Amino acid sequence: MRDEAMKLPRNITDSEVLGLKADTRAAFDLMGGANKFALKTRVNAPQLSKWGSPADPAVIDLAVAVEADRELGAPMLIAAAAALLGYRLVPESDEPEGGALTESDARELRRHSSNLHRAIDDALEDEVVDVHERRQILAEVNEKIVVLKRMRRKVAG
Repeated sequence: MRDEAMKLPRNITDSEVLGLKADTRAAFDLMGGANKFALKTRVNAPQLSKWGSPADPAVIDLAVAVEADRELGAPMLIAAAAALLGYRLVPESDEPEGGALTESDARELRRHSSNLHRAIDDALEDEVVDVHERRQILAEVNEKIVVLKRMRRKVAG
């Protein structure tokens, strides 16, 4: 009997794996792409791309997910994994990260809101939202979420 026949079923669904891969792609997009992130991690761009590809069974390495989240300034990938287990992440410290809310924070939020509105308007212009437009909207949504989470940490403290 071959080893593959003796393996137990995975304890993660295909849709959960695809969700993690979509989050991985979104994180890389937020960092300027897999090629740019590869310069800041021990993993080469082709491997990073495999981790984001729905066609490849491999998922992102935990240590690289931590590196990616640190680069993003928010626990995007680790939070996604925690959510699959029924948990949500909360900051360890009672101290707000990054200090007080500033005018710069407000400008950054306005810029990301404007970019998101523009992406949605552009996508709806011809009444057909194609794959490229969906990816652009998702990237803008993810960027805004990172900004909003950073702001929430500042005002919650």
